[in-house]
Amino acid sequence: MAARPESSTPAAAGGVSTAVVTAVVTEDEAGMRLDRWFKRRYPGLALSHLAKICRKGEVRVDGKRVETSTRLEEGQKVRVPPLKIEAPAAPAVKRADPKDALALADMTLFEDKDLLVLNKPYGLATQGGSG
Repeated sequence: MAARPESSTPAAAGGVSTAVVTAVVTEDEAGMRLDRWFKRRYPGLALSHLAKICRKGEVRVDGKRVETSTRLEEGQKVRVPPLKIEAPAAPAVKRADPKDALALADMTLFEDKDLLVLNKPYGLATQGGSG
């Protein structure tokens, strides 16, 4: 079957994988671009790093050099060199500005689990738009 990175490998944990892996393209991956295939199997891989290793000829499909835009077919063998995988960044917690929170509380007329009624000032957009 196809070789897949495990979460216990150094690459998946935010390091560098040291082994060359040959992975087989599965039926559901057929027709997928090589860059999308890598993003699916190695989510922490930077696309700039992928482009670099493709340019250098380190990534091969059925023994041939490829570009990141190459479409894959079922059963093809992809040579995956040692990769630099970035650790996923922790999502930043966003806090509301106290002045904005107070203004929103002043505008709130009614609130329950399903509905929020606001008395918005004239000119404040209620939908996204071009402005």
